[in-house]
Amino acid sequence: RYEDLIRGWPAMTYGRDRWCLYVDMDEMFDFEGREVLGIEGLVRYLDAGGYTALVAQMLEMFPKAPLSAVARLPYDAVLREFVYFDLSHVDRRAYHDPDIDFSGLLAQNTLSNPEVEVAFGGVRAKVFGEACCLTKHPLIFNGPDVVPGLHPHVSTGVHCADFTALIRHYKFANDPAGRDAASVAREDLAHGEDTLGARRLSAGPGARLFSLDARRWNRIELLYRAGFLTGSAGFSDHAKRRAG
Repeated sequence: RYEDLIRGWPAMTYGRDRWCLYVDMDEMFDFEGREVLGIEGLVRYLDAGGYTALVAQMLEMFPKAPLSAVARLPYDAVLREFVYFDLSHVDRRAYHDPDIDFSGLLAQNTLSNPEVEVAFGGVRAKVFGEACCLTKHPLIFNGPDVVPGLHPHVSTGVHCADFTALIRHYKFANDPAGRDAASVAREDLAHGEDTLGARRLSAGPGARLFSLDARRWNRIELLYRAGFLTGSAGFSDHAKRRAG
């Protein structure tokens, strides 16, 4: 009930005129050149371009094994085992598509690159029928006219950078069937799609996300080629200069 208030209050209280990064505990924030740039090098590029937000796409990570077989893995083991993803059912829409449910919020933002899109679905649509949003605005500069954390995926009043970052999402770690079943029992789920996912996960011990469509994680640049992420020659050059 108070999710958006809890997200926005710390930023408005402690993060005014600062860069704020929103990352959930089952997410890994990643971007081209992260090893050499670090978050400081990333922010320098954003500042120089006059950007106040970086859009990111969420990549659902999963193992080859049935989910029940890895339900109790510790997180370091999850990072080693959950190395597959599936882009076969990703639905991409224009950032300012009026048919997006929260298009009124996106309309308050500006793009520097019209190729930045809003993505839905993915492997969760394929397996569970969830039309989940895969796009977030995790990194924002909380300056004048910016409203941080107004929506689980969106801050408003921002000017988005010319490329997209990546969030590797480990939603299916830490016994997702047990967690979602407990949430359904408490009736505190925010999204009906999660209820559907819980029912599918609890239907049998053999539930798995791996298929012939799965690809093994390698490096972020391959997601540019696949069309999942939006690249920028300017940012790539920035990363290469630091690496060189």
